[in-house]
Amino acid sequence: MATAPSKPEKMSRHPHSVQQFLLRHGRSEENNETSFINCSTTENQLCLNFTDGTSVTISSWKDECVSVNYSTRSNPDRLKLSFDFQDAHGYGGPLMNDRSVWPLRLNGFYKRRYMQIESDSNYRHYSQAVLEPYWLFSNGYYAYLYVDNNVYTYISSDSEDRFELTVENYGMFGRYPPLALNFALCKLNDAREAHEHAVSHFLGKPSRLPGTREVIQPVWTTLYSPYKLDDPVNQSTMINLAEKIIENGYGGKLVIGHKWEKYSGSFEPDTSQFPDFSELIKKLKNLNFTLALLVHPFVSESVELSEQEMGYLVQTNSWYGQFPGFTSIYDSGSYIDFKNPDALKWLQKRLMHHRRIYDIDSFQFESGFNKRVLWNTSISNQVENLIQENTNMLDSLHVNIVTNVARGTQKYGFYLKMPLSDITSSDAYSSAILMRTVIPRLLHMNILGYSFTMPMIIGVSELIMSSEIFIRWVQLNVFMPSMQFSIHRPPWYFGEKVANLTKKFVDLHAHYSPYIIQLMKENVKTGAPVNPPIWWISPNDSVALGCRAGMDSSKGDNGQSVCEEEFLLGDRILVAPVIEEGQRKRDVYLPAGFWRDGNSKRTFNGPIWVKDYPADLDTLPYFLRFWPDALPTGTYVIPSQTAGII
Repeated sequence: MATAPSKPEKMSRHPHSVQQFLLRHGRSEENNETSFINCSTTENQLCLNFTDGTSVTISSWKDECVSVNYSTRSNPDRLKLSFDFQDAHGYGGPLMNDRSVWPLRLNGFYKRRYMQIESDSNYRHYSQAVLEPYWLFSNGYYAYLYVDNNVYTYISSDSEDRFELTVENYGMFGRYPPLALNFALCKLNDAREAHEHAVSHFLGKPSRLPGTREVIQPVWTTLYSPYKLDDPVNQSTMINLAEKIIENGYGGKLVIGHKWEKYSGSFEPDTSQFPDFSELIKKLKNLNFTLALLVHPFVSESVELSEQEMGYLVQTNSWYGQFPGFTSIYDSGSYIDFKNPDALKWLQKRLMHHRRIYDIDSFQFESGFNKRVLWNTSISNQVENLIQENTNMLDSLHVNIVTNVARGTQKYGFYLKMPLSDITSSDAYSSAILMRTVIPRLLHMNILGYSFTMPMIIGVSELIMSSEIFIRWVQLNVFMPSMQFSIHRPPWYFGEKVANLTKKFVDLHAHYSPYIIQLMKENVKTGAPVNPPIWWISPNDSVALGCRAGMDSSKGDNGQSVCEEEFLLGDRILVAPVIEEGQRKRDVYLPAGFWRDGNSKRTFNGPIWVKDYPADLDTLPYFLRFWPDALPTGTYVIPSQTAGII
């Protein structure tokens, strides 16, 4: 079904392997006669014409890649093509809120629209806040899809190792463009080389470093979950919280979240909760906190706007003309029309005004786009461009930005919030399940080119959680770029023992923060992920690459999955946190290389399984890679400002 030609630069010499690669688009091969036609005299382009009216043009593009145009003349409504993993493992693609697995295990979803959808009460189960048309495979292949916003593009899967891309056109937005699937297919020696090639040619890398205080010290947020908006946060509780943070030996960044405004998008403080907002900011600044405000790309219907300002909002098309298109998120509002340059300037001016008068250090942008605003509006087929326009405007502010949507925006030096997974109940078991999704999502975001991750809030506020799960979650985040706590469940919420353990691991994160910052700088320079999967340092290791059902070699005796329960910080630290409640030991897989236990200082020569590693609640298993030939003492010193950290 999907065997690519061995020599793409001489595609026409291998017509049968080309034919096999392309050909499952929902019909049996025996009813699908094919004719081969050379499209050029240079032997680097091939055409395949099918009797059903579909055709394929394959052109060599660089030595490692081919570009494929798959189109139809006879069926203007639908075109479908399958990708088969075969014996490979897949990574990447849209980050779906109910598919937190690594590598990809796709079986069982039908026709997910390739569109930017953020979680809300109506469309939670279809959330895709981080969206990239990039799929990487363990055998060194990768595919990059050129998405046409003028037609519907769907992703579906009916088996664990295959997904289908479908484009449909039923007069979407009143237009009937020709249907085509255009993508690049590239083959490198292994998955790491393939990803580095994709970064160079498709994904790109950040142009600058974000602020680094979020790395050195924790982030404290008043943000509510999407399902619980009624906890009181006011001026006195904010000041009490800040003083309590200092009292417990912390500092860092405070995010003033939902309901600081009277109405979303009003930029007017809610005086019923914050009677003197300027005084609040002054007191928090005197305690040496950096401050962020939560802002939205929409304006509540309760905000009074001038006629000119109303023109800056997305318009809904109707028989009666156009009117502002409202979303159901929070207190209902209309999205700002980012395709309108004047609207962008209007929002930029408002943000800069509030930054100046309140001495705000950064903004956290939430609720990028959802399904409700995309249909039948003035921006219906421009979502990708709108996200990029909005992101470009935020970049021009020259302040630290955190956002929760991403699509083709790798070049911006922003923190990207890890999307919340789909947890439908609020029992204690749900918090344990949610914690298990963090590593797969971290790896997924890094492979899509977003390494400046802001992991989920430790102890998400609406879930019932044991003290054990809380401390394991703290450990889980130590070697990620940032540690983020909710004011609704701070470390001292669970008592003195948990508070002391939390401080121990926050201090461990701070100890390694210079190395994390150096990796972030390297990400700007080369695009290398900050938190790669463990196959990054051993790209031909079947255990590190695998972990799909039935592949027992990728699991230890205690059932740990290498892929979903281990990750790297750079190429020098392997982290194997415990993420099962009640567990006090675990097996750890170490790829090829020399490793030193970060706790006991024992050394290991990989590849090796470390069986029954003891991991009480005060222990986070992690291992440091070293080179004994270069340093006979078994120590390893990272150069420049991180010297002495490892």
